[in-house]
Amino acid sequence: MKVPLRTKLVVAVTLPALLICSAVIGVTTVRLRARAIERIEENAARIAEIYSGRVGAELDGIAVLARSMATQLQRHPTATEDEVKELVISSVMAGELVEDGAVFLLPGGTEPASRATEPVLLLVPQDGGRENGLSRWPQVAGRPTWFETALAADQGVWLPAFRPEGPPTPARVIHAVAWRDEQGNPAGGVALEFDMAALRARLGAIITDSDLVILDSHGTYLYHPSPDTAGTLSIFKLAVRVGRPDIAELGRQATSGESGVMRLPNLSDDTHVWLIWAPIPGTDWTLGYSTTQERVLAFPNSQLWLGTIITGVGLLLITALIYMVASRSTAPLHRLAVAVDRISHGDLDARVEDVHTHDEIGDLARAFNIMVADLRHYMDTHSRELAAREAVESELRVARRIQNSLLPGNFPAYPERPEFQLHAVNMPASQVAGDFFDFFFRDERTLVVIMADVSGKGVPAALFMAVARTVIRNLTGHCDGPAATLRQANEILREDNVGSMFVTLFLGWYDTVSGRLRYANAGHPRPCLVNVDGHAASVGEVTGPILGILPDQDYTDGELSLEPGESLVLYTDGLSEARDPAGEFFGNERLARLIESQAGEPVDRLCEAVAQAVGRFQDREQKDDITLLALRRSLRATQAA
Repeated sequence: MKVPLRTKLVVAVTLPALLICSAVIGVTTVRLRARAIERIEENAARIAEIYSGRVGAELDGIAVLARSMATQLQRHPTATEDEVKELVISSVMAGELVEDGAVFLLPGGTEPASRATEPVLLLVPQDGGRENGLSRWPQVAGRPTWFETALAADQGVWLPAFRPEGPPTPARVIHAVAWRDEQGNPAGGVALEFDMAALRARLGAIITDSDLVILDSHGTYLYHPSPDTAGTLSIFKLAVRVGRPDIAELGRQATSGESGVMRLPNLSDDTHVWLIWAPIPGTDWTLGYSTTQERVLAFPNSQLWLGTIITGVGLLLITALIYMVASRSTAPLHRLAVAVDRISHGDLDARVEDVHTHDEIGDLARAFNIMVADLRHYMDTHSRELAAREAVESELRVARRIQNSLLPGNFPAYPERPEFQLHAVNMPASQVAGDFFDFFFRDERTLVVIMADVSGKGVPAALFMAVARTVIRNLTGHCDGPAATLRQANEILREDNVGSMFVTLFLGWYDTVSGRLRYANAGHPRPCLVNVDGHAASVGEVTGPILGILPDQDYTDGELSLEPGESLVLYTDGLSEARDPAGEFFGNERLARLIESQAGEPVDRLCEAVAQAVGRFQDREQKDDITLLALRRSLRATQAA
């Protein structure tokens, strides 16, 4: 799909801007969130202390009222029962949170004498049969246990919470004070009872966005948002119930008498909450409250939305402005694109019109018009050159066919001669090659094999190859051995060698009956012999110099013998000197190992496997001609002999 340039310009500018703005908003949001968390942790203890101070003040009012009642009764030991009851009622009425009260007096503590011989316990007020929590405290030896607890505390005590029977209701808490007479004997005690829900209601003005709990020194909930939890469940039992050791650790820290803050996973969902606590002054209780992650991160989230909206509006304005500017700037480029499209369809008369700007676009349009004129001239010239090149290519293809016709091409060679197998492969580096191979029978039992490599490549090498092949073929029938043949061939090739070309050549006369091979080697790579065990190694010697350069050169005959099942592999140096992309040579050693791996295959498969392996090894354009010939003495050669 074609995308206009103006659209690309808009995307190229706005996309980085969007990424930068998004990164800034993201970093700012992360920092704001981190700061919000830091601030809640910094201010948590102070906020908890404010809350606990307010609770402590309310509780201290109840404690002061109880101590005041105790002081009055201690100062008026002769008060009558009605006076005592009136004092309790008036005190209960004075305490806004107090619901019930009780006075316990030991004998001798008050008049009249009718009460002087037994303890007196007054429970007031009696409100429509509502249960007075003080009446639930058991008595030991005629004394209520709250009195004994308060007497041991000396300065007043907050007693454990309880919850009235029946439907779930908030827990109630009692504050008790006891005193002694002048002789130090227990004289009496005062207890005031109040509802924790009433205390929570009075704190609503300062604690409106958090869940509040109050724990006693044992971790029992004195107040909890759930009415059926207060007075019956401790934070440690809750930790065991839900399988949360971190809640138990929270309870241990909260009941240690120190302030603190802790972040924990919520019980009801996957979010987190912050738990903050502080000791309540004047008690061994702890006030705790929680706030959710949403509340803590409300401000950073609002800033994120605000920043996103501002960024979005700004980017829209920037995009609109860039689009207008890009549309005006790219209009000449559009006309240039139309002209280029016409050229791509072969219209060399295309021109860019109506572009008169003196900037890069105007320069480009004028350069384009000049380029089109030059292109037309080039295309005309190229057409002529292409026609000439095609003629040369056609001639080279004909030359390659002619050259191929000079090389033996019927395989398998001599199928009527079971005493040997023969196959060859020629891979030219260009259209025509300087390498060549040949084989023919000199007489009924002598097979002549030739492997040659002319210096250079291309047409000159191919012509010299044709001459050398013809000379060798003609001399073979008139000479008495390979060495004599090469001596005469060297003189003939040298005489008219105006290009100073030369040829390396291996000439062998193979006795198909005995397996004896007479050969002469004119500077050519030594052949590779594969014995019946599959082992390959170079054999023979170079018996003379290259052909076609120096006069009066001497060549000698060498001799090899092929046993039944053995193979002789002839090749040109284009095979062993082939290079991979790293510049490493294929080499004679690698060639020998490759031939060994194919030793048991027929000679045609052996030659093809070697050629393919060399092609894979080079993995690029072939630099030199490659020719390969394999001759194997058959196992039936002995029978034929």
